[in-house]
Amino acid sequence: MEPSTSADTSCVDQLFSRLRSGEFASRYWPNRHYVEHGEASRLTGLCSLPELESVDSLLAVARADVRVIFDGRRSEDQERYEEIGVQPRQALPLYRSGLSVCLASVDRWVPGVKSWIDKLAAELEVPRDLAMCNAYASRLGTGLAKHWDGHEVLIVQLRGSKLWRIAENRDVPWPTVNYVPSFGLPSELRRYCPSSLPTEMPDSSTEVEMRPGSVLFLPRGFWHATEATDEDSLSLTFSLSPLPWVDLVTEALAKRLVCKDRWREPAVGIASEGKGKQRTQELFSALASELVQEMSTLTLDDLYRSLEGAELVQCRPGVRIEIEAPTRSDPPKVHIVLSPEEAFEVETEPEWIGAFHWLNERKGTFRPGEFMDALPEIGRDTAEAILTTLENAGVLERAA
Repeated sequence: MEPSTSADTSCVDQLFSRLRSGEFASRYWPNRHYVEHGEASRLTGLCSLPELESVDSLLAVARADVRVIFDGRRSEDQERYEEIGVQPRQALPLYRSGLSVCLASVDRWVPGVKSWIDKLAAELEVPRDLAMCNAYASRLGTGLAKHWDGHEVLIVQLRGSKLWRIAENRDVPWPTVNYVPSFGLPSELRRYCPSSLPTEMPDSSTEVEMRPGSVLFLPRGFWHATEATDEDSLSLTFSLSPLPWVDLVTEALAKRLVCKDRWREPAVGIASEGKGKQRTQELFSALASELVQEMSTLTLDDLYRSLEGAELVQCRPGVRIEIEAPTRSDPPKVHIVLSPEEAFEVETEPEWIGAFHWLNERKGTFRPGEFMDALPEIGRDTAEAILTTLENAGVLERAA
């Protein structure tokens, strides 16, 4: 019989057994960090899953590419952080050589993990397609350099131990994207971020030693850096990404306003001077008044309905993405097969190959933000450009 979560005890209550039922949601979720240490046996059907017994057993059943992480800890460039996508069979020798690996979306191919993330998303009232689970394996002395995530995370330590240095982000409350200092500021972050961010972990940082059964919750934007201590580490990260108000409201309004003739009218005259600009200002003032009225009638149900199916993307049925490995003289090549009669080659940089591996392995629909967050090594702007190019080429399509 396949392991699963307990039918009687919620996932949240199992994770945080020292809190009263409902206390985590009322006191900590989603804006206060919390850590709890305890026996791994309390996590029914999770820590005991055979697929999670070791890195070897996890890679043996992996159905998607694995990200190998270079974090600079063993080089002169301590701030270096780089990820590359490799096939599961290639990941184990790289891991054994001393590199950390990340297996993304293990809930898609480990049924017991899927059962957990299904219940966890429902209990914390997060739409299921905004939740996923990654596995991280780090050799002794390796880990991740300082960064933050643009979503909430729940970390469960499965094997070994890992030291976490964490600190509240007092520079950018509620960031909407991930940030790795060595990658530079993403364009979206520049819109609301200070011109510079601290290069060192804040003085207020604290250390948390995660052991088998330990659970750590970090709100979005919380600074953290990790290192496997004493022995190799294997952990799960449940990523939960409830959308910010700005995304929900603008999506709902856009769906309403595009149905009104006046809002589809070209905005001619915004750069004009004199009388032309005055006429444009009068038109905009009327639209602004209408916008206020529309805002006043929006309900939470409207926001949720706009979320359902919003900006979902999928590979067009029948499309194949074929990736040719690099040689000593040639870079990797990507061939797109749209149909038996139509195919083309994509010119790509070596560091973009992970993006095509991700798309090739993705089953079903996804949000553009998922794609961008999964590939921090190429940057959000590049990831967005890849999606746009592939959609224009007929490789991707908007889901109905």
